[in-house]
Amino acid sequence: MSEPPTDPIAGSPAEKAARAERALQWLNTHWAGPRQCPICATQAWTILDFVEMRPFTGGGLLIGGPLYVMVPVMCNNCKYTWQFNAVAAGVLEAPAQAQPQTSDSDEPKSPE
Repeated sequence: MSEPPTDPIAGSPAEKAARAERALQWLNTHWAGPRQCPICATQAWTILDFVEMRPFTGGGLLIGGPLYVMVPVMCNNCKYTWQFNAVAAGVLEAPAQAQPQTSDSDEPKSPE
């Protein structure tokens, strides 16, 4: 059986697994106290695929605005889900800002 194709945005299954492992390491280091769900009191959790969150803009979509990459953590029993910021936690590197690229060939040429 072949490996699933690489998602051009989220990466390969191996890259997703590596991100989840870094999130688990962060949780194990920072989650103090009991790890029980505040809703159903069980202690079984799953780290879900990372998600993106945008600020609320009154129902519109702000292109080019801030984007937060979050790590959802879901209770396996009642499905209560909480999340933490992957970049702020150091689980994921901040994406490089795209810079407009120009080249000499893009410049208008003067008539000869």
